[in-house]
Amino acid sequence: MNGASAGTGDLALIGILIATLFGLMEQDVGKAAHPPPSQVDSLEALEALKPRVGCPIVVQFGSERCAHCPQTTLRLSQLTADYTFEWVYKDVSADLCEEFQITRLPALVIWSGPEAYSVHEGLRGAQADSIIKDCCWPRKVELDADF
Repeated sequence: MNGASAGTGDLALIGILIATLFGLMEQDVGKAAHPPPSQVDSLEALEALKPRVGCPIVVQFGSERCAHCPQTTLRLSQLTADYTFEWVYKDVSADLCEEFQITRLPALVIWSGPEAYSVHEGLRGAQADSIIKDCCWPRKVELDADF
């Protein structure tokens, strides 16, 4: 093997790694076999999902009777424009709520995998903002032709 082909292969590998890290490529492995995050109703189904690096699944638990839940929903809705995450809303009556032992609403589970998740309960004010900013990557800035 000559040095030129090894260098080209190295550059291709570096390009793939960079594209993967910045979310430019989709992980197609297992997508067809699993439901989308919005249809996840059990811990086993959540464990089957494979979030991309820097793009966790954010499971929000709330209730129509919860006075603070609409504020968290509004904040998450606004944060989707600036940060990369998949957002799933589940009612407090969902089995997943019991699986994560949620006792105070609103609550968020930041899911990056079975050994990489965090539970945040009783959120108030802008707490959802700081949680998302700490665990999710900012979205790419799209530059127009005039830039």
